[in-house]
Amino acid sequence: MPSPLVLLALGFAAGIALREALLLSWAVCAGICAGAALMLLLGWRRGFVGLPSIAAMVGLGALAAARAHPLAPPELVDGAPWEIRARVQGMPERSLGRTRLLLALDEVVRDGEARAARGLVQLGLPGDPVEPLLPGDRVRARARLLPPRGFHEPDSPDPERRQAERGVIAVGGLATPASLVRLLDGAGAARAGPATGLLRAVADLRARLLALVARHLQGERRALVESLVLGERGGISRELDEAFRRAGVTHVLSVSGLHLAIAGFLAYVGLRRLLLRIPSLARRTSVRRVAALAALPATGLYTLLTGAAVATVRSCLATWVVLLGVAAERPATAAGALSVAALLLLALSPLALFDPSFQLSFAAAFGTVLIGGPLARALLGGRLEGPGLLERAARAVVRLVAASLAALVATAPITAWYFAQVAPAGLVSNVVVVPLAELWVLPVGLAGCAAAAVERVAAVLLHGAGLGAGGMAALARFFAAHAPEGRVPAPTALEALLYYGALAAALLAAQPRRRWAALRVGAALVVALAAAIGWRAAGPRLWPSLRVTFLDVGQGDSALVELPDGRALLIDGGGSFDPRFDPGEQVLVPWLRRRGVGRLDAVVLTHPHPDHAGGLASVVAAFPVGEVWTNGEAPALPALERLLAVAAARGVPVVRPHALDGPARVEVLHPRVGGEVRVPAGFSENDGSIVLRVVYGRQAVLLTGDIERRAEARLGAAGDDLGAAVLKGPHHCSRTSSSQALLDRVRPRLVVCSVGAGNLWHFPAAEVVERAERGGARVLRTDRDGAVSVRIDREDPEGRGGAIRYATARGGDRFHRLE
Repeated sequence: MPSPLVLLALGFAAGIALREALLLSWAVCAGICAGAALMLLLGWRRGFVGLPSIAAMVGLGALAAARAHPLAPPELVDGAPWEIRARVQGMPERSLGRTRLLLALDEVVRDGEARAARGLVQLGLPGDPVEPLLPGDRVRARARLLPPRGFHEPDSPDPERRQAERGVIAVGGLATPASLVRLLDGAGAARAGPATGLLRAVADLRARLLALVARHLQGERRALVESLVLGERGGISRELDEAFRRAGVTHVLSVSGLHLAIAGFLAYVGLRRLLLRIPSLARRTSVRRVAALAALPATGLYTLLTGAAVATVRSCLATWVVLLGVAAERPATAAGALSVAALLLLALSPLALFDPSFQLSFAAAFGTVLIGGPLARALLGGRLEGPGLLERAARAVVRLVAASLAALVATAPITAWYFAQVAPAGLVSNVVVVPLAELWVLPVGLAGCAAAAVERVAAVLLHGAGLGAGGMAALARFFAAHAPEGRVPAPTALEALLYYGALAAALLAAQPRRRWAALRVGAALVVALAAAIGWRAAGPRLWPSLRVTFLDVGQGDSALVELPDGRALLIDGGGSFDPRFDPGEQVLVPWLRRRGVGRLDAVVLTHPHPDHAGGLASVVAAFPVGEVWTNGEAPALPALERLLAVAAARGVPVVRPHALDGPARVEVLHPRVGGEVRVPAGFSENDGSIVLRVVYGRQAVLLTGDIERRAEARLGAAGDDLGAAVLKGPHHCSRTSSSQALLDRVRPRLVVCSVGAGNLWHFPAAEVVERAERGGARVLRTDRDGAVSVRIDREDPEGRGGAIRYATARGGDRFHRLE
């Protein structure tokens, strides 16, 4: 039977998930709590407290989640610039060349009028701040503030929960580091209280240690030592990060739970041995108790020093539970300690449940405890019991393999959901890379930092840690180059639940009294899981449909067209006028992999503007592509040049668009001159956009790029059939497009406007939306609705047109029939 603490933690987490799935109100959550409390009170006298206690935790979890969504005043996030005056909260986060700052607002200024403001905002800036910043520092910046918002794609994690988890009410970006100014107010931090003073002291110590590492190490050795020892990941390159991910050892790049556990263990053992050398103290008191209590602040300090990531805080709390158990002479079980840590973290931040770091950290830890330990004992089976060095090494290898396999099994659905990947290479790479990290780089690097007062000693130790870090990088690249990529489509919620249910049944089967019942339940769940996976794989072949997904890529266009015969076309790749944002790498490639797309038959650039071409180079670099379609125009624009260079390097032909036949037909309507696909003379780049009509049975989807009035008039004069139930609003539904004449020819029932939140051009134009709705069309827009998916089913046997259904990412991805 699982530990009561485990069941209580699961109940609390289930309550949070229930509230977020059903969007229960605060009153409903309070009612659940009251009902569970009444059940507990009535059952207490009869000794029936198990289920009521779990129900009470479910209610408390739901109530905590209902109160965890901060909102900004509407005038603060209206998109107009403010001068912000605020205080730095926590340590700046550096990653892949950018810095994120969490700021507590003091006041905002506009038009010379200052207003008091409260709440947390996050600002991003390229590179590092001009001046080093510590918690409590007052800063000034000018930025447009918007509500926290990510990109909402179908069947994907909610990108806004991460900010809500941290209490962030608004986000903004700065063009240069110089846009952020530190205000000289030395007394300000002191007035902020002792907690900020402690954080300032820790941040200052961390900055000094990072400077120490930088004096003695360079390149990726420096980056890896900084990451493993001090939790600073800003120096890790994208290439190295991807190599560790493919090798299945990306967890060692941060100060993980194992790092903290080792640091706590070293502190406890070192203090105990030191105290044993004081005979008078050893005779008067329990050395173990004193060492355990003294190790508590040491582990807490190291957690703060390394940035207090989720895995580190989890391990810190679990380590504290174990140390307190030692101090109280009541040893805690590993599962119990992890459950207490989970409850504390979720009580402080309920939405952390949806953070991939939280899920991976606890899944790996519970898997190692509940699966890895029994598996290692079963593999050893009384063997390798000798006292020799070889026997001890062999036992360590077996335990490490068992722990690695257990962590892989426990986290597989989570890594598949977030990253569309399961790294089987981790079974082997963990056996080599993890000991190198935990037994060489970490302790030697920690010793080097501890010896900071003696520069020469610190230099020798840090160079030793750097050698180990170089070995880690080489091994990660070796495994990444030779390991299978392990790409898988993201599982559904049902598949994940069936998987973990079968895993729980397998664990219960280890208990003799429940073995046969657990085996029967587990077998049924495995069969159901296989059926669910088979249904998802066979469904598109048995019930073919045309699916078009208008992706949320900010102020830009991108749409995936999935034809009934399995072919796929990507129309445009989003982008922006900020070259630092690559929608292909950050949005399209991850989502296409989650969707299970393995090949793109055509990548279509409707016209060479940055908000359409920006992400295509990364897509062509990441996937097998049959052809790249362009309209033949090739201005000297960086996004287009990158696309053509990547296509040439990968041997992908760049051709003019052409018709495709099959169950669904792809027609090229524009640009054409005398039957040839070519931009007419004098046409603007927008009016030269490729226009495609995808026809399935009696229904059609019209994809219009950024055409404006001139191209719309030419389309109307060409005499082609423009009728389509679904229209991609031309030029982001601007007032220069979507003329009444075009709408009359198309007669759409659904118009999709691909626009960015708070865009400077105020797209979509109100008159365009009104014109479309007046004609009977439903208008959806990606800034408010997220990605829009349209599915057109096969015609029925009686010859009636296939049903059209649509779903929005912000609407829960539930398909509704378009009437």
